[in-house]
Amino acid sequence: FPSPTVDFDSSYSQFDFIEFLINSASEEFYMINLFKYRDQALYEDGRPTTLTGREAEGIYEDFLVTEVFPAMGAEVVFNATIADPSWDHATIIRYPNGTIYLSEILANLKVQEIMKHNRAGLQEAYITAAKLMTNDVPI
Repeated sequence: FPSPTVDFDSSYSQFDFIEFLINSASEEFYMINLFKYRDQALYEDGRPTTLTGREAEGIYEDFLVTEVFPAMGAEVVFNATIADPSWDHATIIRYPNGTIYLSEILANLKVQEIMKHNRAGLQEAYITAAKLMTNDVPI
């Protein structure tokens, strides 16, 4: 049985991301996510499923939005279907700070366990973190 892999692209390395979170320990930041779903979900343990990739990833997404985000003060600020055939979905999530992200997402065992649905559903993802520009920065 083939092991599912997700092509996770990023504008930074894992080390750079952790450094970003540490530097944002007390600052609000945003995660920008672009997703391409599998036609059929593909679980690492080989379980049979009738779920589409979108449905499987939705299990993870629903858990975050209903269980994790309210407790940590995070919120989805943009959620849309993409017209570009390279991607299916775009989401922007506001997090209150890097410390909360580290403890409530990266170190949360329940989030890590349910992430199997995210991996089963996604064919590809592009994820980056950002801070809002201040008003004194010209665009």
